[in-house]
Amino acid sequence: MANTPPTIVCEDPSIPADVRPRIVIDFAEQTVLFENCHESREFLAAGAEPQRLCSFEEILAAHDFFTGERRKPILRLLLKLGWMVNSATTSGDMESIIISTSGGRCRVFAKWQAFDQLREALRQMTEGRSAGHWSDDPRLIPVYVVFFGAVVGGIIWLLL
Repeated sequence: MANTPPTIVCEDPSIPADVRPRIVIDFAEQTVLFENCHESREFLAAGAEPQRLCSFEEILAAHDFFTGERRKPILRLLLKLGWMVNSATTSGDMESIIISTSGGRCRVFAKWQAFDQLREALRQMTEGRSAGHWSDDPRLIPVYVVFFGAVVGGIIWLLL
């Protein structure tokens, strides 16, 4: 990872410092520290872990969501349909990267400081690795929406 600083600190400045989500990549130690943003895959885990330290080998994948080449028209259409449930969202609000680790996941939004540096470092770090955990892939979001829409539609149809 040539031309990278010894550490990259990416954080959300809009949140108070004591609970601010932050990711620190330390190239010297080859570790990634997640603070208040890593969600564990453990059974009954709720919310973000206060701290999670991962080695570079534990970072499995970094999936773009509405960034770079991941600007898919079907996801845009689903977001435009948000007005039906009073949750109008733009792709700019959703622009992020989903980091898949061996123990969970973390979502980092483009509005965070040093997002572009973090994204580039993660892309280099995960190059040539497997796709990570299947549930972290943002391409499944339309499948989730269609499935739950069919379930709700089926329940409504049965009630009529």
